[in-house]
Amino acid sequence: VESDADSKTKLIPQGVSAPVAELKSHVSEGANQSELDELHADSGCALPSAPIMFLPAGLRPVKDVCYLDDALREFNADRFKVHLTVCGPVVDEEYANEVRHRLNDRGERDRKLLPGVDREKVFQYISQARVVLNTSVSEGQSGIIAEAMLLGTLVCARDIPGNRHLFDLCEARAYAPPRPPHPRP
Repeated sequence: VESDADSKTKLIPQGVSAPVAELKSHVSEGANQSELDELHADSGCALPSAPIMFLPAGLRPVKDVCYLDDALREFNADRFKVHLTVCGPVVDEEYANEVRHRLNDRGERDRKLLPGVDREKVFQYISQARVVLNTSVSEGQSGIIAEAMLLGTLVCARDIPGNRHLFDLCEARAYAPPRPPHPRP
């Protein structure tokens, strides 16, 4: 039996839109330093020169935003300080409580959890970050990754099929090896 599925299948390309020209002109027209450092200020980053790794994600287990927690602690213990800022709405309250504890409640100043913000602010944060992260354990083609690439921000993402496909399309290679999600306490 042959299927006529091909006649019913349509390819719908994914596209993204970001205010690239507006963000670049804002910087080139001499926006004041406090506007350009808004991500540093909102993140509570004590070192203005510290690079910020920005991880935009809804707080739910599949996003595994604590994936980098231990690695960041080890890296910052004896090397140049980097700052991790996670920003996103609460989707799973139990998981969000774990994230709050790991990122905000330990008194460590190299990481911060920010609440969800509007799309315009996310674009601003992406353009001010040194790198945008994606730690999802499962994902289609991430719009955030594509938008960060469009804005010219370096992206580092977990090596999962959806992310790999985006990176392959862009001939980019910066993904982290997969591992199981961080176990819940």
